[in-house]
Amino acid sequence: LQPVAHTWIAPVNPLFNPNVRKYEFDLKKAEALLAELGWRKGPDGILQRTVGGRTVRFEIEYVTTAGNAIRERTQQFFAEDLKKIGIAVKINNAPSAVVFKDEFIQRASECKWTGLFEFAFGSSLSEDGSLFQYKNLNTDTLQVPTKENNYQGQNIGGWRNDEFDRLTSQAVLEFDEAKRKPLFARAQEIWAEELPALPLYFRANPYVVRKGLVNYVASAYSGGFGYPGWNAWEIGWESRGAVKKWDQAKYALSLK
Repeated sequence: LQPVAHTWIAPVNPLFNPNVRKYEFDLKKAEALLAELGWRKGPDGILQRTVGGRTVRFEIEYVTTAGNAIRERTQQFFAEDLKKIGIAVKINNAPSAVVFKDEFIQRASECKWTGLFEFAFGSSLSEDGSLFQYKNLNTDTLQVPTKENNYQGQNIGGWRNDEFDRLTSQAVLEFDEAKRKPLFARAQEIWAEELPALPLYFRANPYVVRKGLVNYVASAYSGGFGYPGWNAWEIGWESRGAVKKWDQAKYALSLK
């Protein structure tokens, strides 16, 4: 029930662009691309190549928060599929207090640590794209964690695309939705082409509502968590005169 994500903006968001580049599951194509780069399977089935006169194995460290059953299960799926094409995965999970502490972000932003880092982040109708900006042109704030800015900002990978920065910075200042939407549409196209992050899926948040209770709907403005209650004055029982104004199926949001 978890819809596959191809952009960082959820499908229920009016800014969502369904026409971005999509990457289908294709192990044969993955093997061919790796072969083009000079990777060949060794005796143990793991890819290897010669770099600077020495043989190196293709091994990736995969980190996420320990104890999160869904993420750890996702890791297992990834590890199994990557092994099929010759990539070894070293799982190195830790509690969130360790994974998200400054020391880890510092090592990653300074390229002292490389690997796969799986986490969830919220997306709402107030989405601004700042999570992936190199610099916010409205505030002149660098979004990449560095020693100079005390490792503030969430663009840990250091991705930079000046057009993306311009589009997203301009879009949040545009009050006309007809003008704002194409700005975000183009930004999503750039993002899906260059893939500063690989989106996996939008997490479904199910709500069970007793028949007869109307307008108990999630909020698409609540940073991705969608807790009902934002329209408390409209929630009520039809048997007591409450009139249905909102459809739960249309007003939901997810985490990626």
